[in-house]
Amino acid sequence: MTDDRPLDQPDPGRRPGRHPAQTAFVATIGGHITELVALADRLPDGDGVWITADTPQTRDLLAGRTVEYVPFIGERDLGGVLRAVPQAVRLLRRHRVERVVSTGSAIALAYLPTAAALGLTTHYIESSTRVTSRSVTGRLLARTPGVRCWWQYDPAPAGFTPLPGVYANYRSEPVVDPALVGAGTPGRAPRLDRVVVTVGTTDRCFRRLIARLVEILPAEAEVLWQTGHSRVDDLGIDARRLVPEDELVAAVAEADVVVSHAGAGSLALALAAGTCPVFVPRRAAAGEQIDDHQVELAEWAADRGLAVAAEADLVELSDLRRAAARRIVADPTEELLLT
Repeated sequence: MTDDRPLDQPDPGRRPGRHPAQTAFVATIGGHITELVALADRLPDGDGVWITADTPQTRDLLAGRTVEYVPFIGERDLGGVLRAVPQAVRLLRRHRVERVVSTGSAIALAYLPTAAALGLTTHYIESSTRVTSRSVTGRLLARTPGVRCWWQYDPAPAGFTPLPGVYANYRSEPVVDPALVGAGTPGRAPRLDRVVVTVGTTDRCFRRLIARLVEILPAEAEVLWQTGHSRVDDLGIDARRLVPEDELVAAVAEADVVVSHAGAGSLALALAAGTCPVFVPRRAAAGEQIDDHQVELAEWAADRGLAVAAEADLVELSDLRRAAARRIVADPTEELLLT
């Protein structure tokens, strides 16, 4: 869904009486916009105008903020990037923007070089799904004059500066004796009565994970299935392509366990709810992602106890019980300074 309003017509969802925004926050849908909201909330002056595509997720996530909805730009869509440049110029000038911050992906290639050419302060924060390898967007922007590039882990690759990322303040601790996990001790082992399964909003299928969970989940479990673009009509489940953000947040908070693809937005959602997820990476070889960057994030999160990593074809109930046996604790967040 895109914004077909004339450029001089204000968004009816905008808060009235606001002063012109000084910072533009630019990101595509899914984990990129979820991350940017979390990062912006840590900036000392983290409000401004938000520029993204119009979806139920962004409507929920950005409710009450100043938003300009623009056409969606898909992965490696050079034509979409070029078509977005004139609108970028108009929006940045209209809102008297002085600083642009983006977490990508392709939309950043339209807005950040344009902002730098206009003499604006420009920041690109690589997605937290990138632990060691840069995205195509990141590689290009690291070579763009005037764009300051940031990395959410330490050490940072060439052309990037490390900063405390969206997961820096989280740690996990046990809530159930590990010796009981999977032991079947009544009333003591983790319960799996309420389960949330989400494979994000990407336009690629992740049927492998969903089909495996259909095989192993207890028949009596209450499951919320957010299946995105995955083909699941024949699996006999009450699948929903997209669950509204507020409903999904509430379901995750109440779930005994969350199983998700290894996406940045899904991890942030689970951690914010105090939940240790079962984190399953999409694989490029199966056509589930453009590369294996989700493997990097799954391994990183598992190494730090923030998730239980598993492969889609090999997920077991014991993985779900191990995740349910831990909880996530959030330490005070560090203010984020982009200089």
